[in-house]
Amino acid sequence: MFLARKPKPLPAPAGAQQWQLAMPSHPGGWLQTGMAWSPLWRAESGGLLLPVRPDELGLLEVEALAGSTLTVSLEHRPGAAEYAGLLFTGLSAAALVAAWRRRRGRP
Repeated sequence: MFLARKPKPLPAPAGAQQWQLAMPSHPGGWLQTGMAWSPLWRAESGGLLLPVRPDELGLLEVEALAGSTLTVSLEHRPGAAEYAGLLFTGLSAAALVAAWRRRRGRP
């Protein structure tokens, strides 16, 4: 639980692993999102990729220029570790099926 003097906008779901964060006005710099940090986050606004980083609490921050209205699209994309895990899972399943078939006397 986090306490704040002023309410902060939270990202709204916009699809599978996608969120939209609308900032009515902001001074620019690093904006807090209220989402947990992961190196797999991607943020963009107006077609421009925005830098992301973890804050001191381990939450996601997005760097943006000052403006009156900003909508940030956040997307959590799979990385190399997730694809490697999927590959190893598939290979393990294939090996188990092959061992089961060999034990049952099937080619």
